[in-house]
Amino acid sequence: MGAFLERLRTIIPEHQGDLLNVTIRNVHTDNDSFLRYADREVFGLVMLFNQERTPRGEEAMKEMTRALIDAALQEGGTYYLPYRLHASPEQFARAYPQGREFFEHKRAYDPDELFQNEFYRTYGRP
Repeated sequence: MGAFLERLRTIIPEHQGDLLNVTIRNVHTDNDSFLRYADREVFGLVMLFNQERTPRGEEAMKEMTRALIDAALQEGGTYYLPYRLHASPEQFARAYPQGREFFEHKRAYDPDELFQNEFYRTYGRP
């Protein structure tokens, strides 16, 4: 985790991120969820940022989030599936290799795609 923290020290200022708080959580192995980010015991860093509520502020946060995800992936980590869909489809596929099978199951149970959301439209459509 040390290498990841060193990357944070560069990424956040580079993107002029306004980091308010970091909570470190011990996350136990998740053997229940299909799209799990803890396939082993890990530490999760929950970061709270302040940002402008403008299209420009949202785009800046998206760029920084993608850089943070790349850093986590580079160090063998992943990211928690958030409400905001800033991760690129490629980042999602790298972090959640079981995602493809997850969406195949979704289409098998819902072949007419009656149930959809932005998460599915962003990461699940073939």
